[in-house]
Amino acid sequence: MEWVTLMKALNAGAEGIQRGIGAIAKISSERDETTEGEHCKGMEGLVVEAQAHAIKDSFGKEATRDAMIITRYQWLIDYAITGYGCLAAFAERLELDSDMIELKACLDASHDGDRTMTALAPGGVNREALVWF
Repeated sequence: MEWVTLMKALNAGAEGIQRGIGAIAKISSERDETTEGEHCKGMEGLVVEAQAHAIKDSFGKEATRDAMIITRYQWLIDYAITGYGCLAAFAERLELDSDMIELKACLDASHDGDRTMTALAPGGVNREALVWF
């Protein structure tokens, strides 16, 4: 795997999130469903924790901050992987093939983002932070 910078990986993750939101909106619209409603309080909590511990916290070393950013990103992406995986399985069971293909693409992209962060973690990004954990 080609090593990428953390910032590049985070930007790709943000673009993937937007594509996923678009895919869910498209599928919902085609089914005359709305994406409005109660939002996930668990995800909201993870976002609050990510902001507090990876963005607003002060770290002595950049490597420690980078390690925390990777950790929080992967906690958030686990929610996406679970959600896309369940929805893709339901679509397959209901024989909604085009929805399943779209959702599996989102799932694959989420797995790719997770694998990228896993590859970045032990490298130069957070080598100094290993003592922090």
